[in-house]
Amino acid sequence: MSPLTLYLMQGPQQPITLDLAWSDSTRARLATLGHPQRRRQFALGRLALLTAASKTLGRAVALHDLIEKTDDAPVLASAPQLFTSLSHSGDWVAALVATHAVGVDIEAPRPRNWAALGKQAYSDGDLAWLLAAPDTFTLQHRFYTLWTLREAAFKGGHRDHVYGPPDVIPTGTTLAFGEYGDLHWAVSAAQSVRVSVQTLSLDDYLAAVA
Repeated sequence: MSPLTLYLMQGPQQPITLDLAWSDSTRARLATLGHPQRRRQFALGRLALLTAASKTLGRAVALHDLIEKTDDAPVLASAPQLFTSLSHSGDWVAALVATHAVGVDIEAPRPRNWAALGKQAYSDGDLAWLLAAPDTFTLQHRFYTLWTLREAAFKGGHRDHVYGPPDVIPTGTTLAFGEYGDLHWAVSAAQSVRVSVQTLSLDDYLAAVA
């Protein structure tokens, strides 16, 4: 079973500068984002990814090393053998770096009509498990567990192997899921993985790339 670290970074309260030494492709992507919160999330995600890559490789990875891809996570120009995945929700971002295909999704809960959304998004089997929840708290928990698992699997390149409620997914598979505080997370990989969670700060980024 391969160890994999899920890196989480929460946006700081103070403003952060976005005028950094990004690659041309990252600058171009930033220029297409008009909403300040979306630009902030985008930048934080790249900083978290660079920190994860630096820790994985054991060396500094520069901002300009990130090359954006259309409808996919960035790649590293100096380490093309690595796969990456990003997710964001609220003021949190998540980053994964691995030597095999990976996908990550995080979701910060917010009030929603879980049953109505489940009827739109889930298969009959998943919906039955969702609606069998004994209370609203469990209903919300089950909704986000299902959602993050399927989003992570899609990002990881899988399209048809995540069916059925999480309680039937055996341990030691290519899927992992859990919570960090109120945050729900899920990871999908190309091989069996054991996932640990580590939080990052902007200071961690500065130390990793110094």
